[in-house]
Amino acid sequence: MFAVMAFNCFAQGLIINEVSNGVDSTKEYFELVVIGSQTDPTGFVDLGGWIIDDNNGDFKLSGAGVGIALGHIRIRPGFLSNVKPGSIILIYNSVERSFPNDPLDSNGDCVYIIPINDVSLDNTATLPTTSNTNYFPVTYLAIKIWDRIGLRNGGDVAQTRRPDGVFFHGFSYGDVTGLFPIFPSSGTNSFNVSTLTGTGKNYIFNCGNFTSASNFTSAAASTNETPGAPNNNQNRYFINSIRNGTYDYSNLSNATNCGSSTTLASCEEILPIELIFFNGINTDFKRILQWQTSSESGLSYFEISKSSNGINWTPLGMMEADNSNNWSSYELYDLNLEDCYYQLSVIDVFGSTNILKTIFISGKESEMIFQRDGEFLLTTAVSFEIFDFSGKQLKNGSVDNNIISIDWLSSGSYIIALKDIGGTTRYKIFTK
Repeated sequence: MFAVMAFNCFAQGLIINEVSNGVDSTKEYFELVVIGSQTDPTGFVDLGGWIIDDNNGDFKLSGAGVGIALGHIRIRPGFLSNVKPGSIILIYNSVERSFPNDPLDSNGDCVYIIPINDVSLDNTATLPTTSNTNYFPVTYLAIKIWDRIGLRNGGDVAQTRRPDGVFFHGFSYGDVTGLFPIFPSSGTNSFNVSTLTGTGKNYIFNCGNFTSASNFTSAAASTNETPGAPNNNQNRYFINSIRNGTYDYSNLSNATNCGSSTTLASCEEILPIELIFFNGINTDFKRILQWQTSSESGLSYFEISKSSNGINWTPLGMMEADNSNNWSSYELYDLNLEDCYYQLSVIDVFGSTNILKTIFISGKESEMIFQRDGEFLLTTAVSFEIFDFSGKQLKNGSVDNNIISIDWLSSGSYIIALKDIGGTTRYKIFTK
């Protein structure tokens, strides 16, 4: 019992969910899933300092399959410091592939898409070396290249390590066999997924015990890749159970840890709040930041922080939470109209801070809507929807002559959603 407890205290972290050698052995990526722990299954995870590598030296000490690639990458401390369990993190070779980058999860879907040269990643050629599997001390470089975690066709390893350099999760493929480190989450040894060559292959986790080789499969990358998304219905079930806190970390082989789901659970399920939107609108004199929730419980207050670079944050202001089971609306403003990142956080009654969403607002964006008596005067909107606070749609349509009449509305508060020609939707809370 004491040994199991010691292992489980390290359960919170990053596991390898999918790794692809690419259809032509260059279009590679690592896909990770953030997991919780037995004592805190839905608690947010600080990933700053976590290491991702292809080091196979601790999987095989000698032989043709060793070939330890120089260096490694890590998540830079201060980045991804408050990540929800069940989040997916895709790190890819941006020289060979192209994805819609979202390193800050600005759309709030719990999927982080990070190119290898992003500011949130560190890169080093110092350690490990071809004869040394240590990770410290190291010097991180400004130049960031995929070679630090590039995969060998004949055989290699995909692994994650804690900030102290201790192995956390991973597996080998191909001719890298014979020595396997221990999973701290289970106390069992890692494994080789397939002894076949890795050329044009990818390797995925399905569901259940993520330290068991039987729950991983390999196939041709051309038909088996699912970058930034669940690998299949089984994997979707696994991610759902991590997000809603039902995964059994005390017994990874519990039969309830595996199943099938056709729908991915919202990442908001792990919070006592449902965020409807968070956005900003520029006026001539100030930037109005608006957000709305459809349910809240056990919350103390909201806080908005701002940053010019997405790295260093300064508090802008706070609003007391309503803790309503119905719709709650909030508004805060900033006198600075320059390019800026904004981060919306909620602090619960226990003092824990959870980041809900990060957005970027350009100083070049003009306000899309100006309210006048009985109507809205619009600048760039092409279509609209109007809702009451129960979420019922009252009216929708196209915008004619830049004007929407609201004479037909009775007195009260409403939400208008406006879509511009580029497909961007903005929301405004208004009172008639």
